[in-house]
Amino acid sequence: MFYGELKSHSEEQQINDPNVKAKDFTTFLKFVYTGSVEVDGDNLLQLLYLAKIYDIENLRVSISEIVVNGIDNENIISLWDSANQLGETEIAKKCEEYFLLNSAKAMELIQPQRVSKDIILRILALDLDVEEIKFFQLAQKWIGAQESPSKELVEQVISLVRVAQIPSKDLVMFVKPTNLVPDRILLEALSYQLCPESFSSSPDLQFKPRAPIIPESNWAWKTCGKNSKIVGKVVEQTSNGYSLTIGDKPLKKWAIKILKLTTGWWNLVVGAALQNIDLNDYLTKSTSGWGYVSTGVLRHNSGAGGSETPDSYGVGDVIKVEVENSQVKFYKNDKLVGALNCTTNELYPVVHLCKIGDSITIVDCK
Repeated sequence: MFYGELKSHSEEQQINDPNVKAKDFTTFLKFVYTGSVEVDGDNLLQLLYLAKIYDIENLRVSISEIVVNGIDNENIISLWDSANQLGETEIAKKCEEYFLLNSAKAMELIQPQRVSKDIILRILALDLDVEEIKFFQLAQKWIGAQESPSKELVEQVISLVRVAQIPSKDLVMFVKPTNLVPDRILLEALSYQLCPESFSSSPDLQFKPRAPIIPESNWAWKTCGKNSKIVGKVVEQTSNGYSLTIGDKPLKKWAIKILKLTTGWWNLVVGAALQNIDLNDYLTKSTSGWGYVSTGVLRHNSGAGGSETPDSYGVGDVIKVEVENSQVKFYKNDKLVGALNCTTNELYPVVHLCKIGDSITIVDCK
């Protein structure tokens, strides 16, 4: 590895780490010496591990971005677990957000024998839009996949299942025969279902339905034109002139809140775009952009002006965009304004600003 005075006195130096494959360490060394790296689905986590233990921050950041962008229903659990083990809190957070948004499908694909204790406990504690019997069945399968689980571990896992929210028929047919839930808890669950109001003051989560959580946002701004800057969720115009800011992924719906706006035609357009749109021109100039102008009109492949309409918007208003069935739909404060036809459903969030000081931000999309 080293030469001259730095060369080891022995001909070879071995690095014994059961977590690292030789070929992945070779790839890691290539990055250290050349600054370039070849990654694939098999070596991502090992490279992230190496970047972490050898404190190669630029590699860690690059790999983290690739991991986050590659999360899907099939790899979510392994990535989430690895992020926890490596202390990569941002990746773990993104995994949890993804799971919240795709819980029904992601839960179906979980292989219990590959899920760590920390992850199974976290999943069972989440407020997901999933039938409670699914939580019990996941807990049952996970316990069954463990080798001689202790009584304490079984109780800890089962305590996170809200047994009282499982229909009585399922309690009798599927839950009771497993002997995982004490008779006392089953009796309380059946009593709750007969007379739920008598449990209204109980602090026990068993008697409270899960309230699904929707993350603030599952996307971010990726890049912008020369006259704008990105500050977290906010886009600010730094000088006069058309400038677009585009999101990091195609979405089906998103929402933007207006923070500051100068009155005038083409000063703000909220819309959707193809990935290849020119970021230093106005949004609807070409066939790549679909937009809702702040003066209240909808435009695509057009620079035509027009007078202000009742659908104009300004500071404090929230503009939502939905892409479905080859249409881009626009809403002002949850009221449908209109729609434009589009050639694809793979469109990116985009905003067009023009006047210095104007700004917008990403907000929750209901």
